Amino acid sequence: MKKISIYGLAALTLGAALAQGCSDNWEEPAMAVPTFPEGTEANITIAELKAMYWQDQDAYGTTIGTAEDGSHYTIIGTVTSSCTAGNIYKSLYVQDATGAICIGVDTSAVSSAYPQGPALAIDVTGLCIGRFNGAMQMGTLVGTGVNRITMPELRPHVKIDFFKGKLDTLTVDIPTINAAMGSAEGKIQYGGRLVRIDGVHFTEAGQPFAANGNTTSRTLMDEQGNRIIIYNSSYADFANKLLPTGTGSVVGILSNYRTTWQILLNDVEGLIGFDPIQDGGGNEPGNPDEPTNPGTPEGKGTAEDPYNVTAAVNVAKELADGQKVAAYAKGKVESIKEIDAGNYGNATYNITDGSNTLTVFRGYSLNGAKFTSDDEIKVGDELVISGDLVNFKGNTPEFAQGSRIISINGQGAPEEPVDESVFLSASSDKGAEGWTLTGENKWTWESYSGKYYLNISCQNDPQTEDLYAISPVIDLAATGYKSMSFMHAAKFQTGGFKEKCQIGIREEGAKEWTVLKFTGYPGTEN
Repeated sequence: MKKISIYGLAALTLGAALAQGCSDNWEEPAMAVPTFPEGTEANITIAELKAMYWQDQDAYGTTIGTAEDGSHYTIIGTVTSSCTAGNIYKSLYVQDATGAICIGVDTSAVSSAYPQGPALAIDVTGLCIGRFNGAMQMGTLVGTGVNRITMPELRPHVKIDFFKGKLDTLTVDIPTINAAMGSAEGKIQYGGRLVRIDGVHFTEAGQPFAANGNTTSRTLMDEQGNRIIIYNSSYADFANKLLPTGTGSVVGILSNYRTTWQILLNDVEGLIGFDPIQDGGGNEPGNPDEPTNPGTPEGKGTAEDPYNVTAAVNVAKELADGQKVAAYAKGKVESIKEIDAGNYGNATYNITDGSNTLTVFRGYSLNGAKFTSDDEIKVGDELVISGDLVNFKGNTPEFAQGSRIISINGQGAPEEPVDESVFLSASSDKGAEGWTLTGENKWTWESYSGKYYLNISCQNDPQTEDLYAISPVIDLAATGYKSMSFMHAAKFQTGGFKEKCQIGIREEGAKEWTVLKFTGYPGTEN
């Protein structure tokens, strides 16, 4: 049976019509179902609007202006989303023939005002448009970003018509969707669309949609092994049900988190042709005051004693956006969002300790080598990971881009021996052994509060020639993960400091240096 939406005032008309049968004196009232005012038309498509305000960055917001003639921009599209099941949260998706866009609305009752199915004419001038975590959406401008708009702010922009809506579902395959992620045009075309994918199965069939009371990403796979993520909120009314077995079709809204597509189910009726969905039991979903299992933090975050996932999540939650903590963590692969073996060689996936889940964002394989195949890690593998814990946007604990796997199921890659003499160690009193220092009388190896550092001072004897501290040759041929980091400080800075204080690299035997760009110059305070 297809779902229908009944506008509340229509029930009054129906009641009056029934009463009319009892008396010929009743006057039948006019229909009160909302429709567009006469002359309502779109003057821009959703795809055109998105392209007009598209920027190649994951987070920004800007206010939509007027057309050249001063008129407001108006889009017309069908509501394709529903928040009723609790899986889509405070979001309104609108779609026309060219594309779709999300409007963030600061109420979970948005689907009561704008249910799935009717058409909306939206005066978008004055609304904010931008991207949040990579996905394009509209709302209100807060600072330099797009945020959810309140219903009182949104209503003056919207007209609704219960007769003009058309739920067009685009049938598409996973390779086509994944290829679209590689271009702005592809993301504009597919982002927010109501799509149908046939011939897929759940790689974690039989497990709960949302594990242990946590929002969980699950993996859909087609017969050729292509994958896409299906997002399941812990607040969904199907969160504790079990992912169905068998092969079928999935209908949902295609959104993206940064560079990864994910499907948002309106409800479980979007799963077609699978085996019957089973009830998994357990606690009621969506009650943050009574978590299924808060977990016990364990470990010290070191190579010898890694954090468990619960401890890593707790540490990351205490960080402000932009802060990071280097740590080791251990957990089992719960789901895999993407393994990009063909391009960048990194992967995005989730690890769990059975109580909490942590995302590893664009991490590398063993010892920091690039992923070369899609099966280097699998759901259920136990990993030890080294990287920077962050709290992205202040609300998403994760391993930041660039982490590396130390071991898979207890097996690690052989580490290449590194001659520590090429590095300046803050814990060593040996000085810069092996380094070439030009103007040696200006360079000194000093300590402060038990930490050692290489110091240069020209305060009383300014130099007219460049002074260098050059490391010994470092053999990187056998290493898969190449990075460089350093700490620096400066006092009594004068003009040209940033131009003179540089860091560069060159291959063995080369004469010219390649100057590396970096940010975070020290302040000029004495």
